[in-house]
Amino acid sequence: MCKFLSAIGMKDGDILCNPSIDSHEDLIKVYDLKDSKLRNWVRLEFYPDNNDYGDIKKYKLHIDDDILTWISDELKSKWERKLTARMKKIIITAEKYMLAGGVYILKDANILKMTNCKVIYMSNSTVEKMWGNSTVERMLDNSTVKEMWGNSTVKEMWDNSTVERMWDNSTVEIMLDNSTVEKRSDYNKENGKCPK
Repeated sequence: MCKFLSAIGMKDGDILCNPSIDSHEDLIKVYDLKDSKLRNWVRLEFYPDNNDYGDIKKYKLHIDDDILTWISDELKSKWERKLTARMKKIIITAEKYMLAGGVYILKDANILKMTNCKVIYMSNSTVEKMWGNSTVERMLDNSTVKEMWGNSTVKEMWDNSTVERMWDNSTVEIMLDNSTVEKRSDYNKENGKCPK
């Protein structure tokens, strides 16, 4: 099973990566690569061994392939630098007004609005309003989503995570530990108003 972040490492030091795609086989098809014994690429994964996805210093390069003969330490370092630069754009550790589209990791962050995003990991963070088709894969620690709208989804809630209010077709799939959903509200589509 592929882990976040999956990538393809090229023999020339380049990487092929799309944070929305976790499957190496899908990456191979998207980038139209040929899979043979004499290929010039390998499957890579870049993740922290301790599952602390919010700490870039914990990330390590993992080669998920049998072809290793042409891989040097210099090439591994080049791939690691490029993947680190990519992850620094994904990991949010401060206040942001809005995240629109894309894949993110939130740690100690405060997001005022989020629309059509995928959050892989959320730790000790707050999202004020979650819109559109946004998804939080895993909410941990003392994370909070204050309002969920549209087709928003939280897949897993752990620890003391909280969803304060859910509207429209928003869902929470799994709640564990002391996680809570405080209020499920219905949007009045006839007059366009939300109940207080």
